[in-house]
Amino acid sequence: METLLRMIGAARGQAHRHVEAIFADQLTAARRAELDGLLDTEGGRSSELAELRRRATRTGVRELRVQVTRYLRLLELDAAKIDASALPPTRRRTLEAMGRRMSAQQLRRLEPARRHPLLLVLLRALVIERGDEAVDEPHDGPAQRIRAARGSLPGARLRDPLLTVQSTLAVAHRPSWSEKQSSDEREGQGDQN
Repeated sequence: METLLRMIGAARGQAHRHVEAIFADQLTAARRAELDGLLDTEGGRSSELAELRRRATRTGVRELRVQVTRYLRLLELDAAKIDASALPPTRRRTLEAMGRRMSAQQLRRLEPARRHPLLLVLLRALVIERGDEAVDEPHDGPAQRIRAARGSLPGARLRDPLLTVQSTLAVAHRPSWSEKQSSDEREGQGDQN
């Protein structure tokens, strides 16, 4: 029985090292320190990762601003540039689920070969999720509440915060939109040749 347990442990260790090797080019020393910094709990406060994982609980402009702030922080962390495509989809989902389930303290206890790839996969999933929430919020159910509120509130009070959020998102996406436009123009030129 002990031999079997040692073999299982060795296989797991090898699997963790393999996943770390997949992300080796994305895990510089500075990146590792940045990921570990997300797990800090200073003064009894929750970790930054816990804040980034938090989903919208209400609808409205205030919550939308909070989600946009979280989304912008994920963009600052270059979460949108994380490439997890080399991982099999089931392994990626498993790592993401573990990252959502584990507390910052539990994540800190993991060896770096497990912790850092897990955090990269989680950040990649969170940037997609927070972006979807920030974009979908004004268009789904909350939009009906906002329209209803417009009848009872002066338009400027409601419209200005929504415009602020919209312009914040536009600025955050401006580089990616211009990159897409440039690639579309290059493709169009290739079609003409």
